[in-house]
Amino acid sequence: MKDTDIIQGCLKNEASAQRGLVDTYAGYLFTVARRYMPDEASAQDVLQEAFIKIFKNFHQFKNEQGKLKSWMGKIVANEGLRRRKKYLDYYQSADPETLYIKADPKVWSNLHEEEILSLVRELPEQYRMVFNLYIMEGYDHKEVGEKLQINASTSRSNLARAKAILRKRIIQTENDNSWEKINLNII
Repeated sequence: MKDTDIIQGCLKNEASAQRGLVDTYAGYLFTVARRYMPDEASAQDVLQEAFIKIFKNFHQFKNEQGKLKSWMGKIVANEGLRRRKKYLDYYQSADPETLYIKADPKVWSNLHEEEILSLVRELPEQYRMVFNLYIMEGYDHKEVGEKLQINASTSRSNLARAKAILRKRIIQTENDNSWEKINLNII
């Protein structure tokens, strides 16, 4: 089913179009939910709630303003943040040694996507949330700050710390021959 057919059908509340939307995008949206939640069950709960919101608010989707996939991804990310907000401690302290690591550019060689996601999932919560919103979802620091109820400068600081932690962990795995090489520009 094409996106245009899905969009038109969902605007009319057609069950077949809604099923087509779920079948087409559930995998991608689950990956988005998984970035924000500590386990698969929580991510599934977020995804289910997000689909309810997507169908309830489908009339708000503006095709000319962006792609359906990114619109739904933001809904899932916002739902993940909403769910995590009551559990998060945004003020966890990081290991100070991780904050100022400089890495040799050769280290940025190559990781599989799942290995990168695994490293990101290991970040302290406040750093992971900022990293996901800024790098993965494309929000700017002001928007990240509003979503997490922190200052834009705190968002920038947390992103820098997240990158430093990731650098340190990549350096630690540098000698592991199982890591394959791709260009990692986000760190």
